[in-house]
Amino acid sequence: MRVTLFTVLYLLSVVLILVNTLENCVNLKKNLEEILKCCTIDDWLPERNLQNCTNKHKFQFSESRKGLQFCVESCYYRSLGIVDEFAVNLTRLHEINRNRKQYEQETIDQAAYTCNYEKYEEIIDRLMYHRTECNSYPSLFGDCIMNEIQMNCHDKLWRNSTVCDRFRARKFC
Repeated sequence: MRVTLFTVLYLLSVVLILVNTLENCVNLKKNLEEILKCCTIDDWLPERNLQNCTNKHKFQFSESRKGLQFCVESCYYRSLGIVDEFAVNLTRLHEINRNRKQYEQETIDQAAYTCNYEKYEEIIDRLMYHRTECNSYPSLFGDCIMNEIQMNCHDKLWRNSTVCDRFRARKFC
């Protein structure tokens, strides 16, 4: 078998591209803690009523943390008037965040719009993987909003770092 110079150069270029790609990407699992701090927006919902919902459900689930999370978040979003079963009240969500800076509110509103309209079917499809006593839709909707806020964070809220910049550029390993 004869190896040509072209073949060697081609294989070398593929290896260099792969090495370069791996060096310039972000591992989501390994860097999750830092990624969650890339967008410096404060919590997108107030904490009122959260403790009441936690207390209401904490003895209900001794083994299932995910079940507890779904029940607490379902209770919490209903208490704020944001989610009722599988419907999201975007007007109410906007009202809750009305005292924020405009660019913060725009970031939250856009994330909520995207999750409620563009990603609704995707969220509904994920429901079948989460069978619990409580409605998991509010929790999955909340996860979607947090992800959208991170992925589309306003420049004034973005913390520049190597990990954050790679995350923003969607260079995932």
